[in-house]
Amino acid sequence: MWTITILSLMVVIGAALSIYVHNTTTHIREALAEEVLEQEHDVASLIQEYTQVMLALERARSQTETIQSAELERALKNAMLQLLWMRSNYSFERLDGAAKPLR
Repeated sequence: MWTITILSLMVVIGAALSIYVHNTTTHIREALAEEVLEQEHDVASLIQEYTQVMLALERARSQTETIQSAELERALKNAMLQLLWMRSNYSFERLDGAAKPLR
């Protein structure tokens, strides 16, 4: 009688543990895909800001007007703000570790 009770209890605990592990890994997998999409958008935004800085720099080189200097300063400020925003949202050390290939 006690053997059947203990075995039944072990089966119930094992089933509960397997359900918990399955739900947790499913949640992590779904959250990871969403995070990757968000990071992809942020990196694309940062590249766009970098492109704007390079275009403003080339314009400033060809023309020495104060308008071009103001455009360059604005582009640099926007790129710096974007980078600061990304740094506040991401731990780049963790992302670097997560990007390393598994062995």
